[in-house]
Amino acid sequence: MEEKERSYFRVKTECTVELPNGALGKKKIEELILATSYTEAEMLVHEIISSLNRTQFGSVHYEIIKTKISDVLFNDTLAQEQTVKDFYCNFFEEDETSGVGLYMVKVMFLTLDEKSGKEKKTIEDFYVPALSNADANEKINKHLGKTMSDFVIRDTKFDKTEAIYWPLDVHKSKVENFSLS
Repeated sequence: MEEKERSYFRVKTECTVELPNGALGKKKIEELILATSYTEAEMLVHEIISSLNRTQFGSVHYEIIKTKISDVLFNDTLAQEQTVKDFYCNFFEEDETSGVGLYMVKVMFLTLDEKSGKEKKTIEDFYVPALSNADANEKINKHLGKTMSDFVIRDTKFDKTEAIYWPLDVHKSKVENFSLS
């Protein structure tokens, strides 16, 4: 049986939660899910809502958007726990005000076109868990330093994602690859 291609889906959820002062308030949560289809992502969203009891103080509204994210790197900035439906939850223990989180790093690759002899520029976005913009750049430099490509980091931005859900096989592979490097 042929393995289906997986895509990242951004899930934006809004629910009512109990605030630290005891009052109820709205909270917006963004998560990424690596799934084979919108339907699989939606099934997982329902499992997450149920398992984390997000309906405790009322209804939950969510939006699922297929992204163009090609990959999210793994490192020890992420905390992990096995979760629902054979997916692993990788999340940030720190509050987003600490700067710890997911960063999108825009990289420009420089290659030589063999036919024309001209320099060709290609842009690719990498998503990496990091402590700050500088830390994200350092992690991407280390990651790409293993390649033979010439590249320039063009931009780094904080992403609001609070958790990343990977299927167990993908999570295991990412952990093993991280341990080897």
